[in-house]
Amino acid sequence: MRKIIFLYFLLLTMFAACSGVSDKELYDTAKEKYYSGNYEETLYNYEKLIQEFPKSKYRAEVLFELGKLYHGQVVKSLTKDQNYTKAIDNYRKVFSEFPNYKDAPNSMFMTGFVYANELSVLDSAEYYYNLFIKKYPDNEMVISAKAELENLGVPAEEILRRKVTKGEGE
Repeated sequence: MRKIIFLYFLLLTMFAACSGVSDKELYDTAKEKYYSGNYEETLYNYEKLIQEFPKSKYRAEVLFELGKLYHGQVVKSLTKDQNYTKAIDNYRKVFSEFPNYKDAPNSMFMTGFVYANELSVLDSAEYYYNLFIKKYPDNEMVISAKAELENLGVPAEEILRRKVTKGEGE
């Protein structure tokens, strides 16, 4: 019986020792990797934090950072569209799960931006830009959201031509 109890506590101790690191350690490691330019390791640590600590106090910030990393296409094994889709998924989690988080407005704007400018899914872009304007009418990015809506689907050359023509008439 003593052997069984000893083995039980030995296994319990080994399990506790191997249980990994805290959310703060993963967060700090991810930040360190980010500042050293190792974005894939940053991504790995952020993803691990989200999986292992779904209630972490860092969750909102990490989701937003994941959105930015995927938008920046740091995962070379994914296609551009796959990276952009993952960016949107993370941005949407930010404003859905944390509507009062400081970057919730930015995440909603960026959802519209990625749909419009990276994926050319204009109906989704329009939806998120309009939702952004409605939900955050006093946000400094409202002007940009309105400009994006005015120019949805318009080629960059045409937008530039309009600005030049408008500038000449003033």
